[in-house]
Amino acid sequence: MKRNLMLLGALAIITTSFGQPQQEDENHPAADTISQTTEIDKKSTLREAFAYERGIDRDRDLNKAFELLKVASDTSEYARYRLAKYYFNGWGTEKDKKLAINIMKSMKESAEYGKNAKYFARRMRHKNRMRAYDFQFNWIPRLVEVSLRHKETHKTLSDITDWQIEMGLSCIVRTDWKWSEISVDVIHLTDSTEIVLYHFPYPEMPPLCLFAAAYINHQAHTFGYYTLEKAIDGKHWMLCSIYDNYHLNYGPIDGLPSETNFIKQIQKIHDESEKPLAITRTR
Repeated sequence: MKRNLMLLGALAIITTSFGQPQQEDENHPAADTISQTTEIDKKSTLREAFAYERGIDRDRDLNKAFELLKVASDTSEYARYRLAKYYFNGWGTEKDKKLAINIMKSMKESAEYGKNAKYFARRMRHKNRMRAYDFQFNWIPRLVEVSLRHKETHKTLSDITDWQIEMGLSCIVRTDWKWSEISVDVIHLTDSTEIVLYHFPYPEMPPLCLFAAAYINHQAHTFGYYTLEKAIDGKHWMLCSIYDNYHLNYGPIDGLPSETNFIKQIQKIHDESEKPLAITRTR
């Protein structure tokens, strides 16, 4: 349970980085830092709320999570801070943006949560958006990196409902896609390697992706994040990779843009140690 809570704190930092008002881009506080999960770990009610929220060792139930947070909010600042986000998203209760903002504003003098509360009181006034480009080229690659660092892979990398909750906690209310258009498959290649394959809506414009994949080697503790991108000419599909702050282009794929062909091309890169044709810094 403690490892799950630390991971969730790290994921919140990732998610809050995207879709925020432009004036906040450089100096926003992290929403739910790993250090803040210490309080959760000490209080059984909050542990239970988290477990119901994320479906840890039980079925996910946001109604029960809300009720537990409401009980804990009488004595826990963290529960009150998180409860505001439940009101904002309408999880386990009717959506109440005004109440959510007022709760955050009431915590502005808190030594531990005041900075974050003031930030989210402002953020809740905006219709924060996650763009498809940020989702495919920034959010998922960083999710993969953080998940593997915490040795949590399958659920974190493939649970789309968890992704929606993570974005809701960061007050993202709009995305460029419908969640029903996103799907994930976990494909086991060998005893130690697997691919987590992401299916996206057909891209309307370059360089958005049709597929992306996390190639994971558990034995070597390595991974790669690959994309099948629509080329600028609108006719070809480019096999690329995101590594750290770099975009690696391996050139157009051979054959049709199918998931089978995509996986085959990724395996070829690893089996033959292929080098990219071009490397571009992304930020």
